[in-house]
Amino acid sequence: MSRFILVALMILITPLTALAQGRPTAEEVRKVINFFYEGEHGAVLIDVKICRGVHDDGEMKHECKDDITRETIQVDEEVLVWMNFFAPLNKKQNILIQFNKNGVTRDTKELAITGATRYRSWLKFKPSSAGRWEVKIYYDGESGAEVLSALPVPVAK
Repeated sequence: MSRFILVALMILITPLTALAQGRPTAEEVRKVINFFYEGEHGAVLIDVKICRGVHDDGEMKHECKDDITRETIQVDEEVLVWMNFFAPLNKKQNILIQFNKNGVTRDTKELAITGATRYRSWLKFKPSSAGRWEVKIYYDGESGAEVLSALPVPVAK
């Protein structure tokens, strides 16, 4: 079901030029609108990236700048974990961001999200040692934590 919501959401936020290829059905739009206004739980993670910065102004404001998601970063190199969420209106959504090295949790940050169709946020990440790092993002709901993404971040000396 969350996959369906994500597809419908992506259709809704696609630029108008891309909509010429086809538009969403009334049922797809209704599902997304109902989730936004009446949904209580389950923020949807639309995207997560490792970046060197975030655009400060203009059309790209708050978007990832210099996406290095698939690259190896260096020890003590400060990067950003950039995230884009879709969250129901008027319901606080708790998100946990966990930083693991070789399968061991080294740090956890919390993020509270309130309703938005494009809630973009970022956190600084500065790995202190080389190894197989992973950034795990969880939705922390009443029935437990649900993994939204697990992003590998290789770190070299």
